[in-house]
This record gives sequence, C-alpha cells and structure tokens, in this order.
Amino acid sequence: MRRSLKALSVKLPWAWLMFPDLVHWTSENRTPKDIENRDYATTWRGTIGIHCSKRIEREDIYQAEMLIKERNLQIKIPTLAEFQKYAGKIIGTVDIVDCIDTATLSKLSAVSVWLVGRYGWVLKAPISLPEPIPHRGSISPILWDVQPEGLLQINKQIGDKL
Repeated sequence: MRRSLKALSVKLPWAWLMFPDLVHWTSENRTPKDIENRDYATTWRGTIGIHCSKRIEREDIYQAEMLIKERNLQIKIPTLAEFQKYAGKIIGTVDIVDCIDTATLSKLSAVSVWLVGRYGWVLKAPISLPEPIPHRGSISPILWDVQPEGLLQINKQIGDKL
C-alpha cells in the first residue's frame, strides 16, 4: 500500500495510449506508448499516477491519428465522446525509468516509435485502474501530489500491484 503518489496530467488521447489494456488494437502487433514527450527533462524515477486532462481537444486526437498512421501502428482511436469517460480522472500508474535528451541521439526511432519531443520520459510497467478515479489535475507541467482520497481509491483498486 502506497502512502504517497505523484501524478502527471496528460492530454487525451496520449494518456490513454500508455495503457495497452485500454487501447483498441487492430492487430497483434502492439506498441503501447512508452514515452511521454516533454519540453523539459525530469530526474524523477519511480511510479506516478497518470491523470487525463479534463479538456479534450480534437487537434490532439487528430495529431495522434496522424502519428499512428505515419508509424503504421495498429490502433483505432476512440471518438471524442468515447474519451469522456477518462477526462478529469486518474486512469492508472506507470514507472518513469529514464529521461532521454533527443539532442544527443542520432536516430529517434531506435528508442521508441513514440519519441517525438525534445525530452522523452521513458515509461514502464503500466497498470490501468479498473475504475478511473475523478481527481483534480494540474495545468502545471510538473508532477503533483495525489490527494489522500484519490490515493485511498488507487490502493483499493491496484494496491497489491504497486
């Protein structure tokens, strides 16, 4: 059982793509989103909650669809309406295990098909919540603390896996 947990607010559909059991795969060739692209590095290592931003932008869905098509990933993106069930909620946890500075790489695709930003936070061990938890997020680009009630619900749902 965790006593504290940091979280990061991520726009949809990008947050949803981190969790292989939530993604609508169209083939057996599965490549979940294992990178969180950011304009800044992080030294944080460990488990964090992934919170979906409350606001869903059509442009983000379009950009995800274009990247999926360009990289030949076999994923069907849900509609804006279907994403509503995740908006403003913590949908799972991931481990941040590294941070890559793309300025030092010669070939981005060698790291991950999802790496497109200046810094790539390398993600492992995604665990989705059976029931996403409504929680206030943060527009701040930094990690924030999950409130006690949210942490209690996370521990009830997946505490044995953390």
